[in-house]
Amino acid sequence: MQETADKTLDCKCNPKARPMRIPKPWYRRSTDSWYLEINGRQIRLGSDKKEADAKYREIVRARGLTDLGAECSAHDMLAAFWDWYKRNRKPTTVETRHRLLQSFIDHLPASLPADAIRPYHVQNWLNVSNGTSPSTTNTRISFLSSAFNWGRKFGYIKSNPLRDMPKPTPRTRQEFVPPDQFRRLIKLAPPGLRSFVRFMLVTGARPQEMFKLTADTFNESEKNFTLLIEDSKGNKRSRVIQCPPDAMRIAKALVRRNPTGLIFRNSRGTPWNKNNVNCAMRRLADRMGLDSLCATQLRHSYCHYLLTKGWDVGTVAKLMGHADTRMIMTRYGHLDGSKYLAEKAAEITLPRSKPD
Repeated sequence: MQETADKTLDCKCNPKARPMRIPKPWYRRSTDSWYLEINGRQIRLGSDKKEADAKYREIVRARGLTDLGAECSAHDMLAAFWDWYKRNRKPTTVETRHRLLQSFIDHLPASLPADAIRPYHVQNWLNVSNGTSPSTTNTRISFLSSAFNWGRKFGYIKSNPLRDMPKPTPRTRQEFVPPDQFRRLIKLAPPGLRSFVRFMLVTGARPQEMFKLTADTFNESEKNFTLLIEDSKGNKRSRVIQCPPDAMRIAKALVRRNPTGLIFRNSRGTPWNKNNVNCAMRRLADRMGLDSLCATQLRHSYCHYLLTKGWDVGTVAKLMGHADTRMIMTRYGHLDGSKYLAEKAAEITLPRSKPD
C-alpha cells in the first residue's frame, strides 16, 4: 500500500478534553473470532462472546480508555473512519475524498452524536452544493453511507442511518464518437496525441490505465499489457489490456522509443497525465466540433462500436476490464434508440409451424 500524504480532517472537537475512546468488539466470520481495533491495530479477543467481552473490559481498564457508546460525536467517528481510509485507499482516491468528507464535517454541529445523524443532514449539506449532478449526488451519498457503514461494523454506531437514503439514478453514459468519425478524429489529433487516441479506440483502455503503461508491463508474445493488482482499478485483480494488430504496432514502436518509464508521451517527451491530456482533448474537441469530447469518451466509443458490430456484452465487458456485465448493462446507454436496435428488431420472425 502506497503511503499517502497526511490528510488530517479538521474536526471541531478537542481530543485532549476527554480520554481516548474505542469502538465495541466486532465479529469476523472467516475466523470465527471477535476483534478490537486500537490505533489501527486489530486485537483478537477469541471466539467465545463472553470471554471476548471480558477481555475487552480488561483492555479498557488497563489502558484507561472509555467505552464509546452513544456519546461518540459524528466528528469523532468520521475522524476515525478517515484514519482507516488513508491506510486502505489509493493516494488519488484519498485526495478527492478528503475534500468531500471535510465539507460534510464542516456542515455538522461539533457536538452532534453519530447516532443522531439522519438523511436530512446529508440532504441539507447537498442542498448547499452548487450544480450537483445526479451522478455526483449518487457518488457523495454512497461515500458517506460507506463511512457510516464502517462505523456500524466497527461498533461506533448501532446501525447505518443512511442505508435507506434515496439516491438519484446516475446519468447514463451516452456520449461517443460515431465509428465513421474515427479516422477524422485520429487525423485531427496532434502528432503527440495521435497514438494515444488510436490506442484507446482499439483497446478500450481507461485513461488512468494509459498513464501507467511501460515497457515492463508489455507482453509482446501474449499481445497485451498487464497492470498489477495495486495499479488496477479496485485493487482486486490485475488488469489485462488486449492488443489487436493496430495496438500492437503502436505498442512496439513506443516501447522501442521509451524502453524505460511511461511509453505514452507528448511531442515534448513529457508523459501524458490527466491534466495535459484534458488540455489536448479540449483542443481536439474544438477541431472536431464535439463539445463533450474527452479521453473517457474514447473508451465509450470503443464499447459502442463493438456492441453495434454484434459482439456479445460478456466479451465486451471482459475486454474493458469489468468484472461482469452490470456496468455495461446499467451505465452504458450507447444503444438506446439507435438505428442498430431498429435493424435488429426487424430481423425478428416467428418460427414457421410444421404442416399437420
